Formats: sequence, structure tokens, C-alpha cells
Amino acid sequence: MIDQLRVLNAQEAARVHRICKASPGSTPEGVIRALARLLGATTWGVLPATTDDVVLDHAGRRLGMLPLQVSSGGLVQRERQIFTHYVRQAWEAAEPLRRASYLQDALGAWDSVTGVPPGPASGMTAEVPEHIQRAVLHELCQTAAGCRCLAAALERWPLSLPEMGSGPVNLLNLAMGVRDRDGHEALFGVLAVLQQSRRRMLLQHRAALDTVARELDHTQSVLNLHDRFGSRAHHWAEDKWSGLAVAAGAGISLTVWSAASMLSPAGVAAAGLTAVVGIVWAGAAGLKSKQPDSNARRRELSLRAQKLLRDKQEHERTLNRLDG
Repeated sequence: MIDQLRVLNAQEAARVHRICKASPGSTPEGVIRALARLLGATTWGVLPATTDDVVLDHAGRRLGMLPLQVSSGGLVQRERQIFTHYVRQAWEAAEPLRRASYLQDALGAWDSVTGVPPGPASGMTAEVPEHIQRAVLHELCQTAAGCRCLAAALERWPLSLPEMGSGPVNLLNLAMGVRDRDGHEALFGVLAVLQQSRRRMLLQHRAALDTVARELDHTQSVLNLHDRFGSRAHHWAEDKWSGLAVAAGAGISLTVWSAASMLSPAGVAAAGLTAVVGIVWAGAAGLKSKQPDSNARRRELSLRAQKLLRDKQEHERTLNRLDG
């Protein structure tokens, strides 16, 4: 929970601050303290809790769950359990038409590439029997992809928690005039924003992974072509000395013809043109020789391929974490 709070964008962070009545610009730790005050989660029964495991454990126990087993996977699982518990309660309290519309939007937001969304092929309408709607909701609550879809549908079809039965009296809440339901509503809203943030990041990383994978394939293809054709032997036509030799030959021809008194305007023009061609040839070959050599180009391609491969692996790890 705390890790996801750290990566919210500006709009998501502002929503979280508003939901839990935290000061604008509050740190993730400040959000946890604000939630703890609303929920009555305390340290030593006096001070608001400052860690997400205490807040989630307190909220879960108030909802009748077993004590939290603290671990990275345990925190994510408890967060999902609490969120789906709230969704079920709020869905049951909603009107029939709103229930069906909410489930239809949730199914439409399905973002998993490895499975298919549950539900009837004809779509979710108010005419679908209630027991089928409940079964679809239950299936969505069982997976990380389903939780993201349920949270996405809350943006269009917000659900409110019903009035809860009175639990143990919390003196801190009693002194501050905070109802127990206020804390659960705040936690419900914050958990929904966190799930929506995970979905946004998942889609962004998935798009970035596709782009990196295409660039990596292209770079490897160019590298393969370079290995096949780019390391050929140096051709005589690319040597500047070949051009200089042609120009020198034209000059020698003029000298010989002049000594033999065989010069003519046509011969001078031909020799001059040949000399110019030789000089241009030598200049072009000299400029090309200043370009990066074959080995330098291959090193550049190899380094780019390695960087793209690291980027691809990083995106894959992030996707596995978000979709876990």
C-alpha cells in the first residue's frame, strides 16, 4: 500500500488526500496517519498508526478477518481482501440497475491478456438473474485483474458503503466525533484509487514493453545484417589512392604528349577531365574513410541492443508485480 502511494500521479494523489482528509501535498506516511485517525488504528491505544500493515490489520479485524501475516505478499492480499469486501457490501446496497451497469463497466475494463472476463456472452443487463450477477462479482473479486476492473468501474458508477453495525467503541474516534463508517469509506476510496493507479501503470508499461520489443527486434535485425554484410573487405573503389592514381596518370599523359609534341585540344580536355574525376574520387574516398569504421558501428548497435534488452526485462518485472 505504501509503495503504491509513492508512485501516484498528481491527480491520483490529490484524490487520495481529499478522500482521507489529509493536507494537500501530504507524504504517503501522512496519508497512512490520516487513514489511521479515521479508522481508529492506534499504536499503544493512543497515537495514530504510522505503518500500512497496522492500518490494514486493524481494518481487516474490524471486518471479521484473521490477524494479518506481515509479508509483502500478505499485505497485498489483505489490501485486496478488504477492497473486495467493501465492493461486495456496496454492490449489495446499490439499486438493481446500478448493480448491472457497474458490472457491465467492470467487464468492459478487463485488462488481462492471459484470461477472459467472466459473465454471459450477451453482456450484463438488469435482466440477468441476480445469482448470475453475484457469481460474476465473485469471480472478479478472486483475481488481481478483476480487482482492477472493479476499481475502474467505480469511476463511472461510484458505490457507497451501507451503514455498518456498531463494533467496539474506539475512544479516539469518539473524542474526535468520527464515525466508524467514515474510516471504512475513506479506506474504500483510497484502495480504489490504488487499484486504478495499478491499472494505469499496467497499461502504460504494457504499451512501453511493446515499443521496446519492436525496437529491440529492429536493432537485432540491423545487427545481424551488419554481421553478414558490414564486415566485407575494403574495396579498391573506396581507396583515395585509387583516385589520386587516376589524376596522376592524367598528368603523366599530358607530360608525355607534350614531350612528343602530340598535344591537341581534345587530348588536353580529356586529360583534364580525367584528372578532375580522379581528384573528386580521392576526396570522396577520403571523406568516407573519416566515418566510423565497421567495428565502431557494431559496438554502437550491440550496446543499444543490450540497453533495450534491460529495459524490456525491467518492464516485464514491473508487469509481473502489478499483475500479481
